[in-house]
This record gives sequence, C-alpha cells and structure tokens, in this order.
Amino acid sequence: MLFILLIASLGIHDCAYPAPPESIETETLRFEMSLPTLPSKSVLVLSNIHGEVNVEGYSGNTIQVEVFKTVKAKSKSTAQKGLTELKLSESIRGDTTEIVLDFPWERKDGGKGRWSGKYGYHSHGWHWDPDYEFQLDFSIRIPREMQLNVSTVNQGSVTVEDVRGSITANNVNGPIILEQIEGQVNAKTINGDVKISYSVLPKWDSQFYSQNGTIKVESPRGLAARMFFQSFNGEFYTNLDPVVVGREEISKEQHPMENGIQYSISSRSPIISRNGKTVLEFETYNGDVYVEESN
Repeated sequence: MLFILLIASLGIHDCAYPAPPESIETETLRFEMSLPTLPSKSVLVLSNIHGEVNVEGYSGNTIQVEVFKTVKAKSKSTAQKGLTELKLSESIRGDTTEIVLDFPWERKDGGKGRWSGKYGYHSHGWHWDPDYEFQLDFSIRIPREMQLNVSTVNQGSVTVEDVRGSITANNVNGPIILEQIEGQVNAKTINGDVKISYSVLPKWDSQFYSQNGTIKVESPRGLAARMFFQSFNGEFYTNLDPVVVGREEISKEQHPMENGIQYSISSRSPIISRNGKTVLEFETYNGDVYVEESN
C-alpha cells in the first residue's frame, strides 16, 4: 500500500513543474541587390534551412528581399542574441548572386557534413550549435528573366511565380510550387508535393521528383513531349489525347572507379504526346503523377 501511495505522490509532484516558458523574438529585414549582368544571364542562389522561400517575378531590374526572422529560446536574452547572430550577406561570383546565411559557424576538422537540427548544423567542415530555434521566411522579387537555384529544408515550402528563366528548386520536408513559369525546371523534394503550372508550352527538358508526394504538371493545350515515368508505388495519369508508348530506350552511364570504369545500363519506354521532342522526366516512390492540359 505504501508503494502505491508513493507512485501517486510522484505523479502529482511531476505535474507541479510545467515546462519553462518560451521567449519569442521577431524581426523583419528588407534590402535590395543589383544584378551583376543582364537579367537573362543572372542567377540567384539561396539555400535556406528553416522557413519559406517565396519568389515572384516582376518587371524591374533589381533583387528585392524581405526576410521575417523568428527566434524561440528559453529566455528573452537568448532569443535576442539569436536575432543578432542570424545575419545575411551577399556574395557575387560572375553572373551569380547568392544570399548567404552568415551565421556564427566554427571551423571543425573533417569532411563534408549535412544539416542536422538535433545535434547542431554541419556543412562542409563547419559547425554551429545554437541554443535557440529559428525560422527565416523569405519573400523575394526578381526580374522575370532571371534564373533561380533556391531551396529549404524544414518548416516551409519553395514557391516561385511568374519567372521565365530556368529554375532549380529543392526541399526536404515541404512542397515545391512553381506557377506561371516558362523555362527549364529541376524540382526535387522528399516529403512533399510538386506542383508545376506552365504559362506557355514547355520547350526545355525538365525533371520532377518527389519521394513521398504527388507530382502534378499543368500545361496549356497542345503539349508535345516525351515523358518518362518511374515509381515504386505510384501511377501515371494524364488527359493528353492521343498518347502512345514508344519503343524501349536503353541508356548507358559511365562511372570512373579506382580500377577502371563502371558502366550502368538501364532501359525505359517514353510516353509520347504529339510526337514531341521535349523530355519531361517524373520519378516518385510513394506518389502519383498527373500531367494535364488546361481547357
């Protein structure tokens, strides 16, 4: 009986100490960047960690950036320190402008690493272990003709609208949404959907990948393409008419090895619409693919 009463007492004792309250601090940054060359030859690069990346094309000739910072910590002073440490800088290399997350990294011996929120952040031999949580939500306006290479990892989507240049978009735990686009696309996410909407008929070979999500591509009527589909548990759906399944195509890749060259050979059959030449490649593991023409 004493044992049972002791357990009950311990349960009441634990409930008397709630989790320490969080302090949340926010800040909004706005800045503008000039292009290193003509818009059609310029590239914007942004590799976010936690938060949204939203990009919109417009008719101007500068890059306009707004960043909403959110920091959570156990104390107000620590949260305020986080706002101070989460700096951004600009790097220009040739035709490429990069928005750099200029955080207080420390150099560590060793090779390349990966982002890891639980045990600190690691990238190419640099290390950082903050005592707060953070999120950076980007809203960016770029000239429509610019090219993009943007990504995030957690707590946000990658969204691009009204851009004519080529787009490389990556995510890990969120969707990729590209609307009213025209150029070449390479879109890849692990845990999220991929949604693409073309404002003109696709002219450039493109690749779309989602491990655990759905891929949906919408095009104006008249789509002419060679489409390749690969999935473990997914299906391919389309309203294109007519479509035909082409002959099996065999490809060979070379991989240099210490003792020579390793060759890998694969085969696949294209789904062909209107004898098209533009190649659209789709790959999922647990998701379906939809290719649709607008009415």
